[in-house]
Amino acid sequence: MFPICIQMSQKSRKKSQKFYCIECDYSTSRKNDWNKHLNTKKHNEKCFQMFPKCFQKVAKKSQKNVLKDKPLFLCKDCGKTYKTRAGLWKHKKKCQDVKQEMSDLKESVEKMTLQMTKLVTDNQITTNNIQNMQGSTFNNQQNISINLYLNEKCKGALNLTDFVENIKVTLEDLKYSKDNGLENGVTNIIRNQLMDLKPTERPIHCSDKDKLQFYIKDKDEWKEDKSNKEMKKTISQVERKQVFQLKEWEKAHPTYLTDENLYITWQSMIHKIMHPNIVNQDTVEKNLTDIVDINDIMD
Repeated sequence: MFPICIQMSQKSRKKSQKFYCIECDYSTSRKNDWNKHLNTKKHNEKCFQMFPKCFQKVAKKSQKNVLKDKPLFLCKDCGKTYKTRAGLWKHKKKCQDVKQEMSDLKESVEKMTLQMTKLVTDNQITTNNIQNMQGSTFNNQQNISINLYLNEKCKGALNLTDFVENIKVTLEDLKYSKDNGLENGVTNIIRNQLMDLKPTERPIHCSDKDKLQFYIKDKDEWKEDKSNKEMKKTISQVERKQVFQLKEWEKAHPTYLTDENLYITWQSMIHKIMHPNIVNQDTVEKNLTDIVDINDIMD
């Protein structure tokens, strides 16, 4: 690299040693190792101290080579390089046209994408609306058909209000509730009252057991019991009738406070019948679906 810096010693004449650096006191018989040494930091620093001007010439020459090899004209739009300004100028005419075309194409694609997305969304909304309308229309038609059928087939049925007023809770009913729970007790009372009537005379019918959809007759007209409002009201009224009947039981057993067995029975009934919000009205409704199934009168 620097002949003055790198000299061969007398030892280099030996076959085992071809290269020797005086400044670094380094020797090797392999050319690859020698070349590596010439590029080491230690060697270059020592040579620079002795021959700084030589290093400056090498650096300038290296810089010139870099500048000579580096393209002078760069297209900022696409990154292509050209050796002459004229070459870059010709390229820019085409590149700007292509860039504009790509921009227009991108804008067009984005608009089409938005239009397709809106179209899909609108179609989905339309489909859902049609399905809802079809379902609503079907349900309305079904409700009208059932109402017409019941008003024709069961026009002699009791009104629900009259049905509930006629319910008489007995002492046996209280015992049944005590032994089997309030839901089963209320179910048993309503079921027994319904069983005393012919299917066409009953004021309650169920059109869908799974959804607990009931139709009731009141004020001489059959109608769908939306949200089972009337059914829940009926169940609550029967609950209160049991509480009133408990007073009758106390009158029939005046020693219930002093008689241990009667007192235990009384406590059990109080707990089962008068416990607030203990009854599950949905359970009672489900228990009644079999006896008021509308299919029984349609067969």
